[in-house]
Order: sequence, then structure tokens, then C-alpha cells
Amino acid sequence: MKFVDGKNVKPKFNQFKYFAQEWKPDVIAIQESHLNPGDKLTLVNYTTYRTDRLTHRGGGTALFIRKSIDHYPTNIASDSFENTTIVIILPNSQQITVSSIYRPPQGIISTDELNRICNSNNKCIAVGDFNAKHSAWSLGRRFQNGNIINDYICNNNLILLAPPEPTHFPHNGNNPSTLDFGVLKNFSSGDATSLNELCSDHNLVSFEIDINANIPAITKTLKTTNWMKFYDITKEAIPGNPSINSTKDIDEVINKITAVILTAINQSSKAKIINGPYRKLPPLITNKITLRNQIKKRWQITYDPRFKRKSTQLTNEIKADINQYDQDSWTEWL
Repeated sequence: MKFVDGKNVKPKFNQFKYFAQEWKPDVIAIQESHLNPGDKLTLVNYTTYRTDRLTHRGGGTALFIRKSIDHYPTNIASDSFENTTIVIILPNSQQITVSSIYRPPQGIISTDELNRICNSNNKCIAVGDFNAKHSAWSLGRRFQNGNIINDYICNNNLILLAPPEPTHFPHNGNNPSTLDFGVLKNFSSGDATSLNELCSDHNLVSFEIDINANIPAITKTLKTTNWMKFYDITKEAIPGNPSINSTKDIDEVINKITAVILTAINQSSKAKIINGPYRKLPPLITNKITLRNQIKKRWQITYDPRFKRKSTQLTNEIKADINQYDQDSWTEWL
């Protein structure tokens, strides 16, 4: 099973969606999503689950999972870190708890919260930004939270899955480290790789974990709606001036209108399986992304303003190129 872990993809989501189409991960875990309740974040053929931070700016976690994989969301209470958690149901009826974890830099992590995840199922996978350093997975000196997590892993016979390359490159250019990793329960093998694919101080991390089970293949579907048919169905089914005399009447009307709309959408829509490969960004754009990422890392190391200006220029060009590519692709398809 392939997992991808990333940070704050909202401002670069156009690039991220093409990365997801090319790599085809089964699960995508996001931390520091920085989403507000009104923001939309969707990927074709994936179901999205989010835990937005509502108290103040920043934070938030999310999970994308392929629609072909049987699963359900579950709530894991926590105080010292944020999480979005689902349970995957394998074809052999075994279940795996999967959590996207974000622990803010301040405060001390609680092992009680790790217990809630690890005790939720016989098999568990927690990936994300733990904001904790330890020599077992990162360069530099260890910190208290790193000691807590390392002791917890050792004392509970868990598996640490961390890439050999750093995942975090501070803006001051000093001391790159590994803050993004996975903790596995009752899994015997896996690999982790740090990927310099997006413009961020955190690299994406790819996890390949052997779950010892076959999962359904990705299906590519396109759903289209005949909105004139939808209009005709709803016009006949929704009453014009319902009688409302109480809050109960309001609830009944809302439920009826919701049911009519959902039914009309289903009756007016057709899903078509799309054959052939996914669209990929052309080399002109992917090469520019690679160059921009290299220059951004150079700026993080040297703080030379020339690299900063060039990185910003390339970011704006990439955004414009992807928007134009999307527009041209839709025009060609239509």
C-alpha cells in the first residue's frame, strides 16, 4: 500500500493534484492544511476527510483515500496533537487504523494519545509531522518529545518508518532535519522516501507499506449531470409554498428538499469509466518545477535574495502554465 505525506498543499494544489495522478497513492495524509470550513479540497477518485483547526490560524489535518478502498472515518480524541483518522477494511475483513498526525511545536506530547491510536485496532499506521527530533530518525540533537516518542516505540514493539534523507529545511537554511515519519503497529516491512516535489520547507514523504493483502485497483470515472433534466425533476417534486407552522415543519421540509435534490442528481447523472492514462504535466512544466524546487532549497541554505527572487518568479510562471494547461485540456476534451 502506498502512502504520501505532505504539508500545506492548499496554495500549490494544482501541482499537487498532478503529482497524485502520477504517483497514484492509496492514501494521502496532509498536515498543516490551513483550511477554513468553507474551503474545498478534493481529488478525483478520492474521498476526503478533514479536521480543520477552528480556534486560531494554521494547523489542521486531512486524509485522502481512494474511493475503491473500503473504509470508514473514526474519531480519536487528542489534546497535544491534531489528527484525522480512518479505518481501512481489507478484503480479508482485517482492519487497519490510519492517522494523519500533526503535533504543533509547542508543548509536550502525551503517550496517552498515541495509545488511543495504537489501541484502536490490531494494525495501525500513524504518519505525519511529529515535530520531534531523535538520533534514531533525524540529524542534530535530540529533544524531549523525540525521547518520549522513541521510548514509546521501543517499549511497545512498534516500528519506526522514516526516510534516510531530511524532510524539513528551515527557512534560515540551518540544520535540516527529519520531522515527518511513520509509526507502525504489527507491520513487518516498509520503506520511506523524502521527495522534493513541491515548493515547501517540508518535503513530501512517500511510504510503501506491505499490508499483505490485495486492494481494489483504481477506477477512473467521469460523472456528468444533465442539468435541464435535474431542473425538470426538482420543479415537479419540490412544493412551491409549503405550509410551515413550527420548527418541526421546517425540519420536515428541509429533509424533503434534500432528498429530492439528491434523488434528482442521481437520476440526472451518468458515470463513465475513462480508459487510458491520466493526463500528466508536460516536461516543460515538470522541468520548471524541478528547477524551482532546487533554487528554493538553495535559497534556504544561502539566503541569497537572488535565489528568492528567481524562485518566486518560477512559482508564478508555474501557476500560470498549469492554469493554461488545464484550460487547453478542457477545451480539447470538449
